[in-house]
Amino acid sequence: MKHSLLICLVLVLISCKSKEAIKNNEMMPIPTFVYPLSTVGNADWKVDNGVISCDKGEGFFQTTNNFQHFDLSVDFKPEGDINSGIFLGCQGRELSATGCYEVNIWDNHPNQDFRTGSIVTRAKPISKVDSKGKWNNYMIRVRPGNISVMLNGTPTAFLKVDSEITSSPIAFQKFGKGKISFKNFKIERR
Repeated sequence: MKHSLLICLVLVLISCKSKEAIKNNEMMPIPTFVYPLSTVGNADWKVDNGVISCDKGEGFFQTTNNFQHFDLSVDFKPEGDINSGIFLGCQGRELSATGCYEVNIWDNHPNQDFRTGSIVTRAKPISKVDSKGKWNNYMIRVRPGNISVMLNGTPTAFLKVDSEITSSPIAFQKFGKGKISFKNFKIERR
């Protein structure tokens, strides 16, 4: 009887811990549209327990599929003086702020018009939200004619687009000194 109660207690504790981990998305596997990693550059991306991170080298990892109109929710944690971002709607193979739409992750950008929450060179942040050193959430919505960005539930950028947004992979950047981590990738086509 004592052994049965002990086994039941252990099972309940494991179940509670598993539910808490799922609730916190700690154990969420990397989805197939991101993994295996397709990379550009020499960034040393590591995958551990549902988190993709990098603290050495510079470059990108990107989705294995193309996306045009979608909702993207992703958590990110910038550490140090990292220059990171999420690139979408890229024209051609070059990953750049002029050839793509770059939703920036860089609180200390020398030009604060292009800090975290902005769409670099295209839309200044309408709200200042600091992201350094903690987990944050980006919700990026791409529709015909516009891109909107929310950071931790706060709208930070809206861009009206005159031409059709190109269907392309979504790329995640690591540049500069420091570490960037991403987890909880969710993409829904619209």
